[in-house]
Amino acid sequence: MQTTDESEQIARNFLGAMGIRLEQVNELVGDMSGGERVRVALVKALLQASDLLILDEPTNYLDIPALEALTAYLQTTKQAVVFVSHDAQFVRDVATEVFEISEGSLFKHTN
Repeated sequence: MQTTDESEQIARNFLGAMGIRLEQVNELVGDMSGGERVRVALVKALLQASDLLILDEPTNYLDIPALEALTAYLQTTKQAVVFVSHDAQFVRDVATEVFEISEGSLFKHTN
């Protein structure tokens, strides 16, 4: 909550959508599983007040409901988002422009 302008309820809702149960909200992150820690860190990064968000393989460790919550958030955020992903469906659902690095060169995909 120290790094966001969002309400506590929005943060709790997003944590819930990412699979963090209500009884875990006040738990120490260090006591959570690796996957849960990744989800908490992702929610923290997404809800920070910033103009640019950079994500590296954000769909790793996410189950379907968490992936859907992330997709919905990224489809509506006003932040500029740069992400790397090998998840082709996620890229189609979220990206407005796609660039690929191949053989040391950067190529822009056309729709």
